[in-house]
Amino acid sequence: MWKRTFLISVATLLLILEKSTALKCFQCHSSQPGCGVYSVDYILQGWKECPGTETDPPMCVKIKNTVGSQTTVTRGCLSTLLKETQIREDMPSVRRHSYCIPAKSDSTYGPSYINSETKKLYCFCNDLWLCNSASSFQATISFALACVLMTWML
Repeated sequence: MWKRTFLISVATLLLILEKSTALKCFQCHSSQPGCGVYSVDYILQGWKECPGTETDPPMCVKIKNTVGSQTTVTRGCLSTLLKETQIREDMPSVRRHSYCIPAKSDSTYGPSYINSETKKLYCFCNDLWLCNSASSFQATISFALACVLMTWML
């Protein structure tokens, strides 16, 4: 009985530490195996620590690009994605946790140099590790479920 209580306590501690350690994000494109449009395979796709800068805090980004009926997704760290010129120029200036914002080129206020069938959406998060998978809620449930399964197996 004490063993199970101890393991549940460790799992709870891991959930708490998940928020307090450096932010980790998936960095992949939906054309890669295990990096789908709607979900990410946690085994096939590794994650990387997201550094922040003085002007931009550590943040995970998911870019959903739809051209006609074809959708692709790019996941990565804000600091890494800002190094790519096309992404940097198209990225919205408002970057807040759980905001999904159209690209500057899709905005009625920005230049419209992309085909009208093209829609690009930038989603930002910084609350949990791997929050740029399908959703931050799913990442939390997956982590908690893994802890519970580990507890039952021991």
